[in-house]
Amino acid sequence: MPKTPRGLKQLAQRLRDEGKFDDARAALRAAAELAPTDPQPWMMLGYIDMAQGEHAAARGHFEQALALEPEDADANQGMATIFYLSYENESGLRYIDRTLEKRPDHPIALICKVQILTRLFRMEEASALCSKLIETESDREKKATHWNDLGNIHRAMGQLEQGEIAYRKAASLTDTDPAPLSNWLTLLHYMPDRSPLDILQACKEWARKFAPTVPLPRPVPADRSPDRKLRIGMFSDGFRQHPVGAMTTSALEHLVKLGFELYIYTTNSRVDEITQRVMAIATRWASIANVRDEELARRVREDGIDVLVDLAGHNSGNRIRTMTLQPAPILMKWVGGLINTTGVEAIDYLLTDNIESPPGSDSFYTEKLVRMPDDYICYVPPSDAPDVAPLPALRNGYITFGCFNNPAKVNEVVLAKWAGLLNAVPTSRLYLKGGAYGSVEMQQRILGILAAHGIDADRVRLEGQSVHAAHMACYNEVDIALDPWPYSGGLTTCEAMMMGVPVVTLPGPTFAGRHSATHLINAGMPELVVADWEQYHARVLELAGDLQSLSTIRRHLRDTLLRSPVCDGRRFAGNLAQALRAIWQRYCEDKPPAALSFTPEGQPWFQGDASPTVVSQPPADPDAQSFEFSFQGKVVTLDHGANLLRSSAFTSLAGLRGLQLVQIDPASQAADGESLKQRGLLHDYHAHVALGDGKPATLYACLNASASGTLEPLPSDREPAILRPGLTVLTRLPIATVALDSIEGLDYIDWLVLGGAYDSVAILDGGQRLLQSALVVQVAVNFVAAYRDQPDLSSLSARLNAAGLVLLRFDDARYASALPADRTRPHTGSQLTVAQGVFIPGDQKLRSLPANALWKLAFILHSAYGATDAAYRVLCHIDPQVGERFLANCGWLKTADTASQETRSAGDARRAATVLSAAEYLARPAPYAKVCVGVPVYNEARHIEATIRSLQAQQVEDVRFLISDNGSTDGTLDIIRDVVGNDERFSIVRQESNIGAIGNFRWALAHSSSKYFMWLGAHDCLSDGYLASVLTRIEQADDVSMVCGMPHSIIGTTVAAVPSAVYDFSDPSALHRYMSSVALLANCTILHSLFRREQLEGFDIRETISWDHVVISRLLWGGKLAFDDKAQYYRRYFPTRAEGREERLSAGKARQFPRKDFYDYYVEDFSRLATTALSASEVKKHAKAIRDVLKKRFEKVPE
Repeated sequence: MPKTPRGLKQLAQRLRDEGKFDDARAALRAAAELAPTDPQPWMMLGYIDMAQGEHAAARGHFEQALALEPEDADANQGMATIFYLSYENESGLRYIDRTLEKRPDHPIALICKVQILTRLFRMEEASALCSKLIETESDREKKATHWNDLGNIHRAMGQLEQGEIAYRKAASLTDTDPAPLSNWLTLLHYMPDRSPLDILQACKEWARKFAPTVPLPRPVPADRSPDRKLRIGMFSDGFRQHPVGAMTTSALEHLVKLGFELYIYTTNSRVDEITQRVMAIATRWASIANVRDEELARRVREDGIDVLVDLAGHNSGNRIRTMTLQPAPILMKWVGGLINTTGVEAIDYLLTDNIESPPGSDSFYTEKLVRMPDDYICYVPPSDAPDVAPLPALRNGYITFGCFNNPAKVNEVVLAKWAGLLNAVPTSRLYLKGGAYGSVEMQQRILGILAAHGIDADRVRLEGQSVHAAHMACYNEVDIALDPWPYSGGLTTCEAMMMGVPVVTLPGPTFAGRHSATHLINAGMPELVVADWEQYHARVLELAGDLQSLSTIRRHLRDTLLRSPVCDGRRFAGNLAQALRAIWQRYCEDKPPAALSFTPEGQPWFQGDASPTVVSQPPADPDAQSFEFSFQGKVVTLDHGANLLRSSAFTSLAGLRGLQLVQIDPASQAADGESLKQRGLLHDYHAHVALGDGKPATLYACLNASASGTLEPLPSDREPAILRPGLTVLTRLPIATVALDSIEGLDYIDWLVLGGAYDSVAILDGGQRLLQSALVVQVAVNFVAAYRDQPDLSSLSARLNAAGLVLLRFDDARYASALPADRTRPHTGSQLTVAQGVFIPGDQKLRSLPANALWKLAFILHSAYGATDAAYRVLCHIDPQVGERFLANCGWLKTADTASQETRSAGDARRAATVLSAAEYLARPAPYAKVCVGVPVYNEARHIEATIRSLQAQQVEDVRFLISDNGSTDGTLDIIRDVVGNDERFSIVRQESNIGAIGNFRWALAHSSSKYFMWLGAHDCLSDGYLASVLTRIEQADDVSMVCGMPHSIIGTTVAAVPSAVYDFSDPSALHRYMSSVALLANCTILHSLFRREQLEGFDIRETISWDHVVISRLLWGGKLAFDDKAQYYRRYFPTRAEGREERLSAGKARQFPRKDFYDYYVEDFSRLATTALSASEVKKHAKAIRDVLKKRFEKVPE
């Protein structure tokens, strides 16, 4: 080992070239120790980590290098590349510019700059720089890269002919890079004048140039049993919010339950909710961003993959060269750059359907076609999709046509046809949205073409890129979506339907042109698929000419889509499993690949076979006990009289996000109904109207509000004395009624809840159509005479029995007491007055229900009524194994342990929560949620129950609570288990040993996954509605990094506001906010703010005194602090604690925490942050100021 820094760096470079990365790292760390002011070892470490896919570590090393030498070109470029790979384009561009200031000819920086400018749709700049590089570059391979980049720019701008010239030029300059030819053959699908035969020949040209001339032998698995568990490998750039993720994830979640293991190979480092879902079901998750094609082929062979599925095609993440190396027994192409044949003879199968690949089109594919019985994809609707707004034409007074597809698809032919529509509907507008429309050159091109056809610019709205949720919301400005041609929409079409916007499409000549057609037909909208441009024109005008019909389509289209095969993950997975099993079984029989289709009964049938294939299924896994409710859409619920809204069932169900609740509240008993609607807990809310026979009625407002309704209370001389004075009528009000079946937009109902003060017989008589779809009807039954003509149990049962519903049980029975209340203790009473009758499908109806309805019914019975046995019976109608997994998941199956505990009360239905060791928790992916609350706990037996209760009361969707117990010794963990019970929002983790308070805070953050995060002190509490309120606040303000409720103290039994914990950190300057926090922070209650997790990405929580100050300042660099006066954070203060501060922070070791470490921590954090925004001299100046301020504030504080 060399003894000098220079020698160690040279050694490290050699070791890196030899692939000995760990040895190279060791040499560089030794060099850094010998030369602590030399940035080069840190920079070199960054590049090694980046090459290994360790991007977070690489970023930290580059930051360290830049802290030592802010002007280092290679370190700046390293940071630029990290940001480029994570699509943080603006940040990447800043570092590139700093690189080019020092080294204007830096080749990687110049290429990155062109590509980032293109991503940012700064097309004019990208094109000018790319053209300059082409002129000055002499190396053929590098010049090929520049021509390829120029082709990408032209394609994005819709300049298809120029793009083709650039791609062909690039392809002529390289024999090693397949990207130019891949891009060229992709481009051909956008060009209106290219035939399917032209494109087929282009695909084959790629294969001739880059596929091995001699086919490589494929691996032969040792076990060729047709019924064994199969290992499916998939690679893609899109396991995220991307067409691949949005069209495969729900199907894959079901596929893994059917005897398949998923080995996922990703070329992209971004992680979002979709990524987390795929990671959770993957047997193996591997990043291959920096892995060569040959190395990937080797990994696939070593992983023993049975079927390798390409989910990238010729698009981003292209690994078709790996497919040509034939690393698995069976090779398949599915969604992801799936626009046509790949042209690669080595690929056995291509997954399609009968619309994408009509009968007779097989000759245009080199693969054998697997035609799925429905759509070839399964759409995953976004969890944050906005509500569908009313038809904008009704508000605007004119029709808005829209197209949110890739602007490259919008060619002159399409624009001419759309101009014809605009001319035919003189007041109409055209709304085009997509990244390239932000380019002035693109805007001029579009407006110029339309102007040539007589369309003024003021009728055209051109808009650039938006974040996905905002993009979806823009559909609320569109009446009719126009599909482009010859390359149609795919995911865009599904998103338009999701937002209630019908899409009119003319199928193109290739697979790429038929995406919309298959999605629309399989969603039940075949009338929107036309045969020629004349029909296209007529169909659009037909829609535009009937606003009432268009408005009806808008209200129902989302539900139509969600209930269709396009969104049925379970159905798709079942068919996909059949297809995979069938082709594997054929392989095991040594038969060559053959085209596969499905019979109407769902059986796979290979072309040329005399009969369908009888598929061998894997044996059931006796240990597979995982269970989750899985149904399409939500449980459509109508609550009449606010019975459900005021029940505990509503609180728990609202947190499960399974309900679409329509609330009809004649007596306005839900005072916050509109508020609940705004918070997304109600789908619709109607006051001052009642269900009935459609005739005017009278609302009797009683002294006891819950007794108010359209039934008239009996006169006082006939009222049961036991019920007085609650039935006293205060006033009579006229009220309109509506028959259940005539409610506009209510096509079906899953759960109906009827109050007891209304004429439920009339309501049921007026709802005979909807009752046929009802899964559960809960109706209040009065058992004492309280109202005139009140329905009795017999009348109600007769009507519900006619709809196939039978009485399951009575819930929430109410009793009245005859004891004199003024002279006796409270008494439950003996007289049954009212109970909630729960009616569910009888045996005959149960047998006729489809699987999705059975899942919903079981969900309601279990989640709302705790009827485990009834839910089990329903689930067994789907599959007895599903019923068994449900019982095991609920803890009802006997085991060796439970058999010895049967003396436990039979009525003890509540389970103690499961506690995982830290190792057990880390062995599985952290569950993703929009909001995560981390609760670090140690010896909080006195207060932890109140803390948990305040969390359980939070009514907010998509939330997780992670409790990390730090080895408590006072019984805290037992209390947590009992109080949490079966609340599935909680994860409880036990640390093997005390890791210290700081370590526990750090652990909770590091090992959770969410968009927003907050720490809750284990003796603190939140006000009711806290999370929903602060979440709304932070989502409404992009410039806010953290939101806190108003700080309050709890000292003993005294609760008071804490003004000293409220700060004004709202300055627009990040530097000013950071510096102010250094100077002002004292009470750090705001550490418990809800904050954007991304602001602490790459941040290291160190074990120093006052570490929380640094965390807060770091968050303030990313955005402002806001306080929410509708929420209260209650922080408990203690006059004395059993342990000292140092003992709590350091796991009871009473170690010292020098203030110098705290100062260094602050200065280093600031320097890393400010390096990107300030000059080196300014960074040093402010860093010195921070140290000086901290010394002045804390020097006299005892160590």
